[in-house]
Amino acid sequence: MAPDFRLLVASLLTLIVVFVALASSLTGCDGAPRTEASDAQSPQENQELQILAKHVPINIKKTVTELPVQPGSSLVTLRWLGCLHLTATGTNNRTFGGLSGASLHGSRLIAVSDATKFNEPQPDVSDVTREDAYWGAGRLFIIDLHLERARRLKGAPKVLPAGVVHATAQLLRDRFGDIIKYDYYYGDHEAIAMDGPNKLIIGIEHTQVLRNYRFIRPLTGTVTGLLPGIPSIIGGHSTKSLTRSRGVGAELSKCNADQGNNGAEGIAMMPNGNLLVFCERNHAGGLASETVGWLADQDNGAIKATYRLPLPAVEGAAGKYYRVSGAGTLPGTSDVLLLFHHWSPQTHNQIKLAKVEVSERGPNPALTPTILRPTVLLELQESDGYPVDNYEAVMIQAMPHLRGSYIVHLLSDDNFNRKYQRTLLLSLHMQVEGGAEGLERRYGRTTPAVVLTAGAASAVAGACVIGVAAVAAFATPFREPKRFLEPDQTMEPME
Repeated sequence: MAPDFRLLVASLLTLIVVFVALASSLTGCDGAPRTEASDAQSPQENQELQILAKHVPINIKKTVTELPVQPGSSLVTLRWLGCLHLTATGTNNRTFGGLSGASLHGSRLIAVSDATKFNEPQPDVSDVTREDAYWGAGRLFIIDLHLERARRLKGAPKVLPAGVVHATAQLLRDRFGDIIKYDYYYGDHEAIAMDGPNKLIIGIEHTQVLRNYRFIRPLTGTVTGLLPGIPSIIGGHSTKSLTRSRGVGAELSKCNADQGNNGAEGIAMMPNGNLLVFCERNHAGGLASETVGWLADQDNGAIKATYRLPLPAVEGAAGKYYRVSGAGTLPGTSDVLLLFHHWSPQTHNQIKLAKVEVSERGPNPALTPTILRPTVLLELQESDGYPVDNYEAVMIQAMPHLRGSYIVHLLSDDNFNRKYQRTLLLSLHMQVEGGAEGLERRYGRTTPAVVLTAGAASAVAGACVIGVAAVAAFATPFREPKRFLEPDQTMEPME
């Protein structure tokens, strides 16, 4: 090949690379045009936080030292370990709050907020007198906890949260690679589940989707160094059109009652690698006394089983029911802890913690719903003096060397409504009769964790991130802000 011709080929290849990089920044990673607003700030506002932790007693009545015993749950016992009231101080203190989904890995807490309250109205909202003009997208929090020994447990294992060592908050990207900051509609994070150390799945309300993120930098790194990439939509179409979703993505779109505020509130990763999903309340037109759920492939969203989940009735309030506010899997089993929550001006905050076995039984479980029958393990009411708030996340850790022994953590969402609500981290010890041997006989041994390796998809995601930083953002048409308060709540506690 002649030297001049080789130079021409090299120049053409360079132009092609530049063109591809420019195109990926102007479109989604699969070529779909960007339609959501970009934020010019990069990186994703990794703000350091100073979080204070104050110990909260089991009950405001000093004579109460134990949890109430729940009839019918003799195979499981729960003991109080402790509770922390978390507040933020310093420069970025207003960023902290609204925690609605969480996962705990050793002493590292991964959490998301469903909204962020601003001091100033959002730049695209003209009517600044409206309360919802001051709300925007939620954030991702990485919080390193200080653990102390749980003296009430055999061997006094170091498992009890006693403070916060370090914490950061950062914004997340949407499926187009754009940073979501002011758009609550696309940033209403309600639940999370993790598969291995690098995969993060977030349930989003209003748009009713499940976003599948991978950490570009490992979860085991420094708090300030963690960075999630560009997500895919579980069950989403290759064009990234939400109207063409399939599997669990299509089913979630039906959970659109209450202006779309009843989406994937409870999600959990099962030992076989499938994703368990429950809607907060039933889909529009469904029975108020139950909700719907699915077992789905965590990558393509294919439904493997469908469920009907009865919701606990609120005592003394005909026609009122608790809502699903969180879900978590007992490690290595098909047992799931379900968190139910209810609030009203009359009852204040109430929660129920229940356990249920989830399976794929039946001749055609994907089409014929299985009715789940959870067993209530614990009931707590704020009116009885217990530290009960708007709990929206449940996390379970297996105790090493102690058969059938687990630490259960509940995390509450204060909705940035600090006058009436608190961010509480409540810790319990749970003992299951029969221990690990019984669980292995029922479900088989624990499925090994999936090892995630870098591949072509990660490379494409990285290219899109670079493209976003290099090209100016496009504005989007104004979208009507949503209502964040229940009709009868004014500025009192919100769900």
